[in-house]
Amino acid sequence: MYKFSKKSQTQLETCHKDIQLICSEAIKIIDIKVTEGARSQKRQIELFKKGRSKLDGVTKFSKHQVTKEKLLSSAIDILPCPVDWGDKKRFFFVAGIMKGITLRLLEEGRITHALRWGGDWNSNNNFEDQTFNDLPHFELIEYNEPMIIKKNKDMQKDKKKKPSLGILGLIGTAITAPIPHAILVKVFVKILKILAKSSKNKIDDKIVAGIEKVL
Repeated sequence: MYKFSKKSQTQLETCHKDIQLICSEAIKIIDIKVTEGARSQKRQIELFKKGRSKLDGVTKFSKHQVTKEKLLSSAIDILPCPVDWGDKKRFFFVAGIMKGITLRLLEEGRITHALRWGGDWNSNNNFEDQTFNDLPHFELIEYNEPMIIKKNKDMQKDKKKKPSLGILGLIGTAITAPIPHAILVKVFVKILKILAKSSKNKIDDKIVAGIEKVL
């Protein structure tokens, strides 16, 4: 298993806990190094002047930047090892691993942010529409939980709960049980009346009578 160098680990610890967890999972799969986590305003201005960032650090802030109020970086720069800037495919490979791990951790409820990559700023999986590529760069963005994941989480929670029939469950049990019809009607109507009394929405007597006729 790969592990971070002391320098990489130090940089990683300047980042948001979600980034730390994502990268801690990624290093188990691929050898990567962290080149930068938290960044001062002075450092951001320098990078802007060199054309290495589109954000000036004054009117437009980088997610790398930290302040007295924001102590941890919301972005990180990582490189695949051994470093070869000419091999772009390896950057895409790292990005795929990082994004995949992020989705898994979100499903597991272990992180609360999604991840944006500097090689696909709008996250549309079209790598030809970029006006500025920053392949080592990853940053946290707000996560809108897809309904399918939310439902999956709810199902997992329900499995842990003890089964409870409730009034509606009792009605269903009574209907399917091998009970004489006359007794079934009385039981059903009695349950229905109990339900009516405990409910804020009143159930009309005519409805009860109608149900009796149907049964």
